[in-house]
Amino acid sequence: MIKGMLSNVNSCRFFYLTFLAPLFFSSQSWAFVQGEIVGVEGGHRYNIDIESMDLPSNQVGTTVEREWDLGTRYSVYIHCPNAPITTGTERYYTGVSTMTPSPTGDGFLKLNDYFDVKVEIYVINGDKSGDFYAVPFYGQSNNVPDDTCKPDKGDTAVLVQGLTLSGSKGKVTFRIRKPLINGLTLNGQELVKLYGRVGNPSVTRNNPLSIVTINSGVITVPDKCTVNDGAPIKIDFKEIPGSSSMLNGKSYQQPVPIKVKCTGGSFAEEGNLRIKMGIQATVPGPASFNPDYIGTTGSVDRSNLGIALSTSSGTPVIPNKFYDINEFSNNQGSWDLVAAPVAKPGSEILEGDFSATASIVAEFQ
Repeated sequence: MIKGMLSNVNSCRFFYLTFLAPLFFSSQSWAFVQGEIVGVEGGHRYNIDIESMDLPSNQVGTTVEREWDLGTRYSVYIHCPNAPITTGTERYYTGVSTMTPSPTGDGFLKLNDYFDVKVEIYVINGDKSGDFYAVPFYGQSNNVPDDTCKPDKGDTAVLVQGLTLSGSKGKVTFRIRKPLINGLTLNGQELVKLYGRVGNPSVTRNNPLSIVTINSGVITVPDKCTVNDGAPIKIDFKEIPGSSSMLNGKSYQQPVPIKVKCTGGSFAEEGNLRIKMGIQATVPGPASFNPDYIGTTGSVDRSNLGIALSTSSGTPVIPNKFYDINEFSNNQGSWDLVAAPVAKPGSEILEGDFSATASIVAEFQ
């Protein structure tokens, strides 16, 4: 975190490199169509609480599985605004995700740069049996005749208690797509949505029947890299001016010594590895006026103020890019950077405090 104060003679204190993860959510509401099956209160939510999951291997293809099971049938609304559904017909289910298919093409989806994930949802296939289907799947019939939508006069939907087991259980399989260091924190990431409809395989995807989300968890691997013995890195810019013409990303530089030691897993088994390092701008992210800098925040507008990083030899270090580190021996060494305040040319830099955060990240080959 960068903390400081700008005034006629300004000072900047405390540059910490830490881990943060923002979350974004959105919602929409839609009209209901004939035969649409909708979960009560916006759909049943199944949170996959993986808590702490230790992978014994950091090799590509290593998998670990988690399951969820409601343990009973659950209630839903069946909507029939056009006319009652009184003749025996089937229900159809569709499971979708915003994740893209993995290049392996075997039912896995790309969760992030380091993990693929396969989500399989249980769908009734007859009165007593059922199968697990890997998302995405479309218009999967339950092969059970249905005549449950017979609303009273004036109603357009029927609340059906203990309606179905479809979507009430499933499996999530995580698979390493790229070796990682230390591990990965997963928070509030939506995996899939299940939709249902009576009498029409073209399932309307307006209102979900159920939603599967990774609620929280930490995935750890044997390969560990420790930065600065685990302590925050602090930088004191001492006193700096508030003139944008003087904040050029080169003046008032301060050293950022980054000491790294990697142990365990591949580092212990394979000896010296090619290690790459990077800086990820977290809060507020890259500077709005130039993504090559770390952005800052404060009690006043800080959109015109950033932090520039470079190597000790003057080569710029751009946030969210990885760089080969040559100064490593036995998987340990230093990445010596410098940091300097930088302002948008010609902008007005207001007095007041400012702060920023960034993460030091590593990868190996």
